[in-house]
Amino acid sequence: MDAVNTSLLSISIFVPLILAPLIYLVTNSSKKLGDTLSIVVSAIPFAIVMYFFNTIYSGLIVYEEYPWIPVFGLKLGFLLDSTSYPFALLI
Repeated sequence: MDAVNTSLLSISIFVPLILAPLIYLVTNSSKKLGDTLSIVVSAIPFAIVMYFFNTIYSGLIVYEEYPWIPVFGLKLGFLLDSTSYPFALLI
């Protein structure tokens, strides 16, 4: 099976994780601004996953791989295929 290597998968995972404390702090100050920021931050991974719709359903795999502990040959990887795609949309 063919595969597409991209760094967008890690962006879709780590942007909400990094911005979650900011959303919490903003929500304590202004509920309306916090709600708006939450929607914007949630839309980022959704847009990235939707970007791969045609790629996934044409039979390709989207993946990303980084060396984690090279001494032991361990790698950190993210994979998006037709099985995991609906779950990525749900989350």
